[in-house]
Amino acid sequence: MHGRKRGSWLAAAVALWCGAAGAQAETWYAQRISSGECVPLRIEDLWSRGAWLRAETVIGGRPIVTIVRGDRYTTLDRLSGSGVSVKRHPNALAADEPKGRPFGNELRELQRAGGERVGEEELGGGAKCALWRLTSNEGRTEVCTSQEDSPRIFFVRRWDRASNCNLQWRYVQWLQDFEVKGNFFAAPAKAKIENYSYEDYVQSLGQSAAGLAFPLLLHGPREE
Repeated sequence: MHGRKRGSWLAAAVALWCGAAGAQAETWYAQRISSGECVPLRIEDLWSRGAWLRAETVIGGRPIVTIVRGDRYTTLDRLSGSGVSVKRHPNALAADEPKGRPFGNELRELQRAGGERVGEEELGGGAKCALWRLTSNEGRTEVCTSQEDSPRIFFVRRWDRASNCNLQWRYVQWLQDFEVKGNFFAAPAKAKIENYSYEDYVQSLGQSAAGLAFPLLLHGPREE
């Protein structure tokens, strides 16, 4: 029952928020499914408009919304209507790409770390993806992508050496070029939001605080 309700909600949401194709070329949507030996199954709905992000998921039975817009990273519990908003680190702001997208960029990150293309992999039905791999002291990461200018990620496989765990992220239902209003990327006016500076947040909660779904968008890339 819950699966059917979620599917109906998602179809209605896409119909509501998607307008004429080409209205805003910088908009993206995808659903990301995370699973693995050491993590619970998680399904996230992801939208972006340029560098803005909205993500919705359920964590411990609570519907959580993450909004990244400008210099603020906001996480909101939809049931309680409360959340926190943190000022993003300058490194995170500098890494924003207004004409790109703030999610589904695992290939770019793998390439920056020295990953290389190792071939192709069958996806089923005769379709193939480009397979990239990076092996390091931390483990092994493989990224399977479409072969176009703004490649869509099909899956990410990761083996973590420290925990000896295998993890996987799958992206499905990719959509591009639809109309979405700016207020979709804002917390409701009645939400009870606690505001933090970046320094106060890190000092009080730490960089690995629970529920931080997109750490790169708050902290930025690691400085070399």
